[in-house]
Amino acid sequence: MEKYRVSKLDENEKILLVVKKHWFVVLIRSVALIGFALIPFLFYVVTERVDLSFFTGNIMYLNLAIGAVSVLIGWIIFFVAWTDYYLDSWLITNKRLIDIEQKGLFSRDVATLRLDKMQDVTFAMEGIFATMIGYGEVRVQTAGTQTEFKMSHVSNPRKVAEMILKIQNEHLEK
Repeated sequence: MEKYRVSKLDENEKILLVVKKHWFVVLIRSVALIGFALIPFLFYVVTERVDLSFFTGNIMYLNLAIGAVSVLIGWIIFFVAWTDYYLDSWLITNKRLIDIEQKGLFSRDVATLRLDKMQDVTFAMEGIFATMIGYGEVRVQTAGTQTEFKMSHVSNPRKVAEMILKIQNEHLEK
């Protein structure tokens, strides 16, 4: 439990399921890395075809500097996307749901929902990629002040929704 850095679990509380975002999410968010990696090559092609005699410096050094900056920016974008992907998770225990959402590099929101406050669990898979690859959103309707608890970009949302309902039923039977 220390790995997730949330408040301590209650007595007799156990983590039954850890839900993460689908890998496709980080892939889409890191496409910018490819774009930034292509900038030096595009700049090199342009400088080879265009007369830059007005530039008194060495074009090779300019290409190298642009390449280094673009790769650095691409890695920063990838690092932020990976950190968001890696640290976002939903913990389902035998007593509650815990939503850990990373917002940027230095901000994190943690929300909890007791299983006895849940009223309805639904899932949705919207779009061709979501349907083909198998990711979507799980929504939990609550009786509390927060009316909806969302898990977005979840792998296998149908299975997650069924598991939440099964855990809730076992909890209510006790």
